[in-house]
Amino acid sequence: MMISVEEAIKLVGENTPRMSTIKVGLSDALGCVVSEDILSPVNFPPFAQSAMDGYAVNGLDIHEFELVGEIKAGDDGSMISLKRGQAVRIFTGAMVPDSADAVIKQEDIVRDTDTIRINIDRKIKELENIRPEGEQIQKGEIVISKGTKVNNGVISYCAMLGIEGLIVYRKPSICIVTTGSELVAPGNELKPGQIYDSNSLMLSSSLQEIGFESEIFSTSDNLDKTKSVLSNAIANYDLVLITGGISVGDYDFVQEALNENGVSKVFYTVKQKPGKPLYMGVKGNTVVFGLPGNPASVHSCYHVYVLTAIRYMLGLSGKENRETRLLKGRISKTVGRTQFMKAVQTEDSVEVLKRQSSAMLGDLVEANCLLVFPEEKEILENERTEIIHLPQPYLF
Repeated sequence: MMISVEEAIKLVGENTPRMSTIKVGLSDALGCVVSEDILSPVNFPPFAQSAMDGYAVNGLDIHEFELVGEIKAGDDGSMISLKRGQAVRIFTGAMVPDSADAVIKQEDIVRDTDTIRINIDRKIKELENIRPEGEQIQKGEIVISKGTKVNNGVISYCAMLGIEGLIVYRKPSICIVTTGSELVAPGNELKPGQIYDSNSLMLSSSLQEIGFESEIFSTSDNLDKTKSVLSNAIANYDLVLITGGISVGDYDFVQEALNENGVSKVFYTVKQKPGKPLYMGVKGNTVVFGLPGNPASVHSCYHVYVLTAIRYMLGLSGKENRETRLLKGRISKTVGRTQFMKAVQTEDSVEVLKRQSSAMLGDLVEANCLLVFPEEKEILENERTEIIHLPQPYLF
């Protein structure tokens, strides 16, 4: 039975298992998703810290101080005890003695050999230019929340706090299986009746764009070979993406091969264009998508369903990244199917491109979004409508 896009997305969420968790070092965590809140093991700064190159002083109402020493970054400032009227030379990031009332920046100081003076009109503020212990974060506070994608900022912040590793969701292993006796890899000579395979490279590069590696396999339109290739894929990968062979033609063997490999169907056929013959199934913890063979169908199904499944695998909300834009002009379709249309969007508007055939990829060079034309609508005209960014800037 054909289902709606919303039903299909809901079923993806209900049938996609989460990945197991693993501890990785910071150097291996880039692009992973944190699976639990990370708490700070320390106060930061771990001590009162000078925010300036200058002089730490004892005495807020004094304008001349005896210079008694120096503290540079890395020195133990607690070893120095300032008496009233004393000061110590100090540098940015260095530990401020507990006995200091403030740090006066060096531009405000006149220095003799053993004394420093400040302008008589200059008022010293208590704790001036001193970063207090724990100003940025306190021990036990949340550093990074569960569900955060690890980027360079996360890594540097954790390193600053002495955190050496993170508990993250394991990235799914992914393989792409292309089907079709007519497919030839780019770079080879085309024989009559053959076409170049674009789907595998489109999928693998799209995954690479968001930080996931994949392997590519192919099979001809032969049931036994299709069964064998899919058996290996299902046994060894967390996510299997199949392109082509999922419809009802005489040489479409994917569903039969999946059935014989023990894959349980979740749904087949969705009220959408392009990509009506979309299949989802599961076996154990492996998720299988049978994507149509037409390139534009593969493209839209990847952005709407495959990315949704990956989000769920990583313990996140599956809702794809949608925004609204004001449609320029008028478009129409038949009621009863959601249509994903290649389009160009700006900050304020969106305009649909001319070529929308499921076999055409040329406009994807120009397109930077998919316009979502709702199932129940027949006409959209100069109104706000949903879009999905291409590429999606943030998977999660």
